[in-house]
Amino acid sequence: MVENAASEAQTVIVRQYHHPDDLTTIQKMFVDATMTGRESLILLRNFLRVLTPYPWLTANSPYQCGMTMYNGARIINPSIGAAVALHLMVLFPPQLNSRIVHLMDIGICILCLLGSIYMWYKRRHVARLFQVFLDVGLAGELSDIVKYFDLHVRENGVCTPSGPSGFWVAEISGEIVGCVGLNKNRNPDPSVGDVRRLLVDPSHQGRGVAQHLMTAVVSHARQHNLEALELTTSDYNLSALRFYKRIGWNITGRTNFHGFQIAVLRQELIEHHQSGAFDPSSTSVIAKSQISIP
Repeated sequence: MVENAASEAQTVIVRQYHHPDDLTTIQKMFVDATMTGRESLILLRNFLRVLTPYPWLTANSPYQCGMTMYNGARIINPSIGAAVALHLMVLFPPQLNSRIVHLMDIGICILCLLGSIYMWYKRRHVARLFQVFLDVGLAGELSDIVKYFDLHVRENGVCTPSGPSGFWVAEISGEIVGCVGLNKNRNPDPSVGDVRRLLVDPSHQGRGVAQHLMTAVVSHARQHNLEALELTTSDYNLSALRFYKRIGWNITGRTNFHGFQIAVLRQELIEHHQSGAFDPSSTSVIAKSQISIP
């Protein structure tokens, strides 16, 4: 039997935020994207990037073999690394090795133990950072999207921007798969807006949803004669940095967030408002487009 290798095309709809129907879904997506997204530092492959200034702590295979993930949150358990390191100390008894070789074995074991201790410390640090990030997001902008993004709520729950600020949702087949906000009140420069909470559900990341959302934001910003947009993202979020660079954003500086470097990016809006152009705040559905789902 010949299998059909063609990808299934699905329509991405970018629309206005609906209050309060969308709120719980967006909050859950924020937590899921932070904990299990492709660039989340909770994941082992991403967390190891934090240790790049200390390669001697992660270069030995016993320590890396000791790294493991458990539970649905995929949290690193360094205690296994310590157990492996201790086990190495009894693999080669002194009577079977020269004194120098045995000292080398002990040195390797010490490095393994130091690596495990450092990983335990760093893991606690990252867990605290993620908890702060989640708490700030859920208690701040995502606790009251209507208030923080200056939205006007219609009788049917559809929210429309009351000015330069706004909030948009992406959905596929009626399921919310992403969102993004534009906040005009955070930046001291009245000609600059801040892009906030660009989120894509982990199961739909890497499929073009974010680009559709950013297109809606840029279109809205230009309609309101903003001259530039800014946003921040982690230096460890390499895929996000590549994405923003590809669509015309540039890193203009960095700031510190509880010990982690945060990149500040900016996009100049050189195309100004033209009469007769489509106004993305005039309708609930902003745009429709198709993406291929393997």
